[in-house]
Amino acid sequence: MLSWHLPVLVGMTALAACLLSTGRLRRWHGDVLLGLYVAYWVVSFAVFGEAPVEAD
Repeated sequence: MLSWHLPVLVGMTALAACLLSTGRLRRWHGDVLLGLYVAYWVVSFAVFGEAPVEAD
């Protein structure tokens, strides 16, 4: 959790905040964020073999 999911969460949040700080979101901003989110899921499945969610 702390070695993969948290750093990705912090990085994606920082990137989203940076893009939002410009005052104008463009389509490519959304494309970048969506692409990174898909990459996060792919890496999570490839490395950990499971979805990046908690199972209770």
